[in-house]
Amino acid sequence: EAKRIIGDRQPDAVLVSVGINDTRVVTDVLTPCLVIPLHDCRRPAAFDRSLAGMPARYDRLAAEVTRTFGTASSDVYLTEYFNPLRRGPVEPCRVLNLSPDESAWAESHVLGRLNATGAAAARRHGWRYVSGMFDDFTSHGYCAASPSRWVRTMPESLTGQGDVLGAFHPNEAGQRSYARHLEDALRHLVE
Repeated sequence: EAKRIIGDRQPDAVLVSVGINDTRVVTDVLTPCLVIPLHDCRRPAAFDRSLAGMPARYDRLAAEVTRTFGTASSDVYLTEYFNPLRRGPVEPCRVLNLSPDESAWAESHVLGRLNATGAAAARRHGWRYVSGMFDDFTSHGYCAASPSRWVRTMPESLTGQGDVLGAFHPNEAGQRSYARHLEDALRHLVE
């Protein structure tokens, strides 16, 4: 689709954002935690299976980007995944049926490993890894009070787009955080 849009032009940069949805962790691990009371969310085997295929998927993506655009690997920017699970530096969220302990586990075992896998792929392929989002969101997670919250809630998703599929994604303030980090990473292109 990107190639269709740009035609024969050469992109200055290719921005890549990979997240939880790409690992199937939402359907395989988190959905049962969010909707089934007293369900223990700390299921490392399910996430390990989901995450195991990510390096090969990054490798296929790298080959496809090179084949499609002929882009130098240093012109590919992979963004870090944000942290939607904190109200503050030491306050993990209680989100629906997800306890604060389970949020803390998901933060380290799920999000931490997802970002480590992305950073490793960026190193392996010579991409630029754009980080800072995870730390920026630490006091702005799902359970933070508005307007400090940078994460769209289920009711906001229902109101805004008519379904819950936008929940747990960055809202406008969260997108501005991403934009700041990307602007810093891309600044050398215009200087």
